[in-house]
Amino acid sequence: MRVSALTILHNRVDLFKATVQSVLSQSFPVHELIVVDDGSTEDVKGMLEGFNDPRIRYFYYKRIGVISKLRNIAIQKSTGDYLAFIDSDDLWHEDKIRWHVEETLRTGADISFSDCRLFNEDGYIGPSVAHEMYKKEVDVFEELIVYNISLAFGSNIFYRKMIQGNIPLLDERLFVGEHDLIIRLCAGYKSIFIPQVLNYIRRHDRNVSKEHTVLDIISPLEYNRTLDKLLKAKRISGLQYRQIKAKNYSKVAGYYLYKKLYRKSRAYLLQSLKLDFTWYYLKIFLKSVWLQLKFR
Repeated sequence: MRVSALTILHNRVDLFKATVQSVLSQSFPVHELIVVDDGSTEDVKGMLEGFNDPRIRYFYYKRIGVISKLRNIAIQKSTGDYLAFIDSDDLWHEDKIRWHVEETLRTGADISFSDCRLFNEDGYIGPSVAHEMYKKEVDVFEELIVYNISLAFGSNIFYRKMIQGNIPLLDERLFVGEHDLIIRLCAGYKSIFIPQVLNYIRRHDRNVSKEHTVLDIISPLEYNRTLDKLLKAKRISGLQYRQIKAKNYSKVAGYYLYKKLYRKSRAYLLQSLKLDFTWYYLKIFLKSVWLQLKFR
């Protein structure tokens, strides 16, 4: 089984070097490491040449800036049977690929996930992301949809490149698209969860996904477009659709509330209330009104 590791980046060479090392040092060797450079001004190529490893395949592009398009370029450049994403600032456990390969062969799964742990320069941050899933029978699709547990990190997904004659790609109408791809794969194909921490997600002040950025708007609204697809395909119920969509609108409202843009916050909270009239959303709505009056 040939496994292609895929990563995209823009600068952050200081962090990326450790990421590359964690990929090349796997106990089950990767077939190749595809690196798609999104217009870095730092010397990514020079750093990679220092590894002197023929498995590294480097592709430079003038700034594209859209994660879904960059991921798709990496997928299309790959030659492996299975694909494993890793973000350019994260790390893998040395046995990550071995675990995924063994469990994939044992179960016949098309896509697999493992547990993740967050860390920063001071050490680990809290318990692992999916520790509560260890003692129960796991339906990955159900976990992603109903509980929205964050298995969808870019360094977690491992899946068969060719499934039923097709190569699944990210929806390039979306900026990120990873969550959408993962849910679509889990909705249609066999997925499994490996109860082991095999991914280490770095938190730092240069994270694209850090809190209170524009991704707090983009991610939930993109997720709502995925829900539209799932409802049309009859993979979720109307009740699930309304409840999850309401929750996503409330996340966008929370971003605008943090930015003190109260009218925009209330506009999204009204969408939440229309879909799922609960005290929780009403309470946030009233808080937004009170804050605007207080700081007028």
